[in-house]
Amino acid sequence: MVEQKLAHPSLLSTYNIERQPIAAQLVTESNNILRHDLKLWAAMGVLPYGASEDDMKKNIAGLSANTKESRERRKTIREGTRLMNQEVHALGLAMGQRYESSAIYEHDEAEPFQPHASEVANAHEHYEPSTYPGRRLPHVWLGKKVPGPLVSTLDVAGKGQFALFTGIGGEGWADAASDVQKELGVWIKVVNIGRGLEWEDVYLDWVEKCGVEEDGCVLVRPDYFVAWRAQESGHEAERLVKVMRSVLGFADRSDEMRGK
Repeated sequence: MVEQKLAHPSLLSTYNIERQPIAAQLVTESNNILRHDLKLWAAMGVLPYGASEDDMKKNIAGLSANTKESRERRKTIREGTRLMNQEVHALGLAMGQRYESSAIYEHDEAEPFQPHASEVANAHEHYEPSTYPGRRLPHVWLGKKVPGPLVSTLDVAGKGQFALFTGIGGEGWADAASDVQKELGVWIKVVNIGRGLEWEDVYLDWVEKCGVEEDGCVLVRPDYFVAWRAQESGHEAERLVKVMRSVLGFADRSDEMRGK
């Protein structure tokens, strides 16, 4: 988009701003997991490196001994096995990130982001889907009025384009998306979810996870992260154009927009 002059070059800097903290967290956690596993493997008797097969068999057999050393090893294995949930059930670590940069517009939010109680209790293992700006678009199954194959919200968004999710009463957002295309040259795919609309909320999950009223909207970036959301309709074109200019890096740069 920057190459096509649809976005300001400043947008490129948001990549490091958003991703570097996430990458640092993942690298740190990977190293912590390795240290934990080394301790666990040692307690199980398969370390140190270079130990002969006979030595390893002897160490493993020693786990059943009624000695203080063996009791400590068994305790280490029990505790270590429980801690492995942070490695093999780390849904929160994998999915619970939230981006914060100029490519995320959260100025219209009534309150700062508050993680779900389960995430607060254990941010590694728990992930609660949310459309708060900067979070991933939640997966929700969508269907048609005439029953057929279900489609995920993740399948109708992304793919190199912005997507705008709205519902009954959100007709004005489609017109707003057209205004964005005319003014900024950026096409936004409008996704209508609700009874009698393009998509049906088959399991009523979207109404629970969208975080806005039916006539509100959720703007999703091409990378499936929520850029902005509006609780309800009203002044749709004015608001959407303003948000898109900000997300694309054109905020306060009207003289530079589109090469002018």
